[in-house]
Amino acid sequence: MEQIATEQGHLARAFRRGLLGCALALVLAGPVFAKDWKVGSPQELTEALSRIAAGDVVEIAPGNYPALTLYKKAGEPEAPIVIRSADPEKPARIETMDLREVSHLVLENLTFDYTYTPGDAANTRSFQVFTTRDLQIRDSLFDGDVAPPDPVQPELGPLPTGFGLALRSSTEITLSRNEFRGFYRGAIITDCTDLTLEDNDIHAMRMDGLNFAQVERVRIVGNHIHDFRRAIDTGDHADMIQFWTAGTERPSRDIVIAGNVLNSGLGGFTQSILMRNELVDRGEAGEEMFFRNVEIRDNVIVNAHLHGITVGQADGVKVENNTLIHNVFSEGETRDPVLWIPQIRVAKTSRDVTIARNAVSEIAGPVGQADWRVSGNLLIQDTTPGRADFYDALFVAARTGLPDDLTNFSYLPGGALAGSGVGAPMLDTLDRTHGFQPVMRFDRAPEGGLDMLFDARKTLLPDGVNPEEVRYDWTIAQTGKIEGADVPLRFAEPGIYNVALKVTLPDGRAASSSGRIAVIDERVVSYDPQLGRIISHVGAEPEALDTLPLSPGAIEFGRGDGALEIPPGMIAPFFGADRFNLHLRLRAMGDYKSAGELLRVHQSLFVKATGRGSFTVDFRPETGQRLFLRTKAIALFDGEWHDITLRYSSRDKLFEVLAGDEVIGKGTVSGRVRKMEYWGLAFGNPFGNKDSFHGELSAIDLDASGPTVTGAMR
Repeated sequence: MEQIATEQGHLARAFRRGLLGCALALVLAGPVFAKDWKVGSPQELTEALSRIAAGDVVEIAPGNYPALTLYKKAGEPEAPIVIRSADPEKPARIETMDLREVSHLVLENLTFDYTYTPGDAANTRSFQVFTTRDLQIRDSLFDGDVAPPDPVQPELGPLPTGFGLALRSSTEITLSRNEFRGFYRGAIITDCTDLTLEDNDIHAMRMDGLNFAQVERVRIVGNHIHDFRRAIDTGDHADMIQFWTAGTERPSRDIVIAGNVLNSGLGGFTQSILMRNELVDRGEAGEEMFFRNVEIRDNVIVNAHLHGITVGQADGVKVENNTLIHNVFSEGETRDPVLWIPQIRVAKTSRDVTIARNAVSEIAGPVGQADWRVSGNLLIQDTTPGRADFYDALFVAARTGLPDDLTNFSYLPGGALAGSGVGAPMLDTLDRTHGFQPVMRFDRAPEGGLDMLFDARKTLLPDGVNPEEVRYDWTIAQTGKIEGADVPLRFAEPGIYNVALKVTLPDGRAASSSGRIAVIDERVVSYDPQLGRIISHVGAEPEALDTLPLSPGAIEFGRGDGALEIPPGMIAPFFGADRFNLHLRLRAMGDYKSAGELLRVHQSLFVKATGRGSFTVDFRPETGQRLFLRTKAIALFDGEWHDITLRYSSRDKLFEVLAGDEVIGKGTVSGRVRKMEYWGLAFGNPFGNKDSFHGELSAIDLDASGPTVTGAMR
C-alpha cells in the first residue's frame, strides 16, 4: 500500500508538472508585449539596440549619437521595430549607421549627420544598409559635409563629399519625405528589389542625386531633386537620377519614374535622368542585359544638359507626358545650344517603345522602328522668337523668371500646352478665368544698344478685372520702383541685373514675380593689333582667343598660313541676331591670284573676293530665304588697306556691303541669323587653303543684336 501510495504521489507530482509545463508553453505562445525604450545617451542607445524585439519603440532624446548599429534584429510585418526621435523638432543626430540582416524596421524623424574627417574619401559610406528586408526611413535628414579645397584647384573651394545612404542586397525599402543635402552622391542603391522613393528633397549634391544598379520593381515618385553644388571644372558627370549596368550581372527592370521635379535651379547643369547601358554599349553583353519595363512619365525637368531623359538599350519603354525646359541659369562656360537644351533620347535598338505627349526640344532615337510609337509630342524652343512654340507663348515665364519658382513654368492659358494633355500635368494649374499670375517679358528696344523693354501686359488677371485699373510696379537693378505695364529702360553698362514685378489688383490683392536679365554689349568680337589678340566680348569678362601665336600687328591668313578660325561660342550673340555689323580692315598679300574665300560662318554667311576686286555674298537666314549678291569692284589688289563692312538689318530687310563709306552692293532679305550649330567665324576657307583669300587683317569688329539674353551668363 505504501508503495502504491508513493507511486500515486509520483503520478500526482508528474501530473502537476505537466499542467505547469502546458501553462508555460501557452504563455510563451501568447502575444508579444512590446516595450517602449526612452534613450538619452549613446550608452543607453547601445543597450536598447542590443535588446529590442518586434513591436518595440525606441525614442531617442535630442543629442549626438555616434552609431546606430543593428545586426540580425527582426520585427514583424504587423509589429515592426520603430526607432525615432523623442522630439521631432529637435531630432537626434546619428553620426554613423550600419544595418545588417535586419527586417521590419522603421526609422523616422532622425538626422543622419556626416562630418568630414581628414583622410575621408569622396565615397565614404557613413550610413549603410545590407541584406535588410522591409525598411522604412521617413521624415529624416541626411546631412552631408564638405571636404577642404583640392590643392590642385583651390579656387573651387570646399566641396560636398561622402555618400548619403548606401543600400545593397536588400528588399522592400521605402524612403519617404526625407531630405538629402550636401553629399558627393545622395543615395547609392545596388542589387535591391521592391524600392519606393517618394516625396524626398534632394539638393546641394556635388555629383549625383540617386544611383541605381541591378534593381527590380522600383518606384521613384514625387521627389524634388534640385540645385546641385557642382564642381564643373573637375570633369564630374553629375546626374540627378542615374541607372547603370557596368559591373552588374542582371539588368534593372520594372522601373517607374513619375511626377518628379528635377530642377537645376540656380545651381550648375546636370544630366537629369540617365539610364546608360554600358555593358551593351561596349559590346560586352547583348539583349539579356537590356533594361526591362521602364516607365518615365509626368516629370518636370528644368536643366541645361541635352541628357534630359536618356534611356539606353531597353525592352519595354514608355516616356509619356514629361516637360523638359532649358534653364539658361545653369549653362556651362561655352555658349552651345546643342549641348545645353534637354532632349529625350532612347537607344535606337530598344524594343517596344512609346514616346508620347511630351513637351521637349528634340527627340532622338526614332528611325521608323516597327515596334516604336511616337505621337502627340510638342517640340518647344527658346532660341528663336517668332518661330512656332517659343517659350514665351507656352509658359508664364520659363525664359525670364527665376528657375527656383516652379510657377514660372506653369502653362500659359491660351498657349498650345494649357489644357492640351501634353507635357507634365502638374504645370497645367492656371485657370484662365480665375488665375492671377504676374507675367514678365523682357526684350531689346528697337534702337538696340543697352536700351531694354520690360513688359507686364501678358499678366494673367481674373475675369472682370479691368487692366487699366491694375498697378504694375517694377524694381529693376538699383533704379528703385518704376510703375507701368510697359517700361523702357536704358542701362549704363552691360551686366546681370535682378528684376521684380509686383501686380496689385483694384481690390488690393497683390502678387509678385522675380527674374534676372543679362544685358549684353552689342560688341561681339574685336581685334587688338597692339596686343595681337582677338577678343570676344560675349561673357561677363572679355576672353582672348589664345590658339594663335602672340604677334602684335596685322594677322596674315589664307594660303600657307591657313584659315583664321574663331569658335562659335566666342561669337554667340551673332547667332539668332536680327542685325549685325562686321567691319574689317583688309589688305591683299599679292595680285589677283590672292583672290578666294574671304570669310565663312558655315551654313549662314559666305563671302568671296574675286580676281576683279569685287565681292560675292551668300547669306542664308533662318527663314529659309537666301541672298546672293555681287558688289562693284574696288582696287582690292593695290597693296593698300581697305575698310570693308558687311551690314545687315532684318527690320529694314537690307543687307549692304560698304568699302569705306561707299555702298558697293546691297540686297533685300529678312530673318534672324541661323541658330548656333558647330561652326564659328573663319577668315579663309577652313576646309582647304587653296580656295582661300590670301591677305592680312589689322582690324576686326563684329557687333550683333537680337532678343535679350536672360539668365546668368557664365
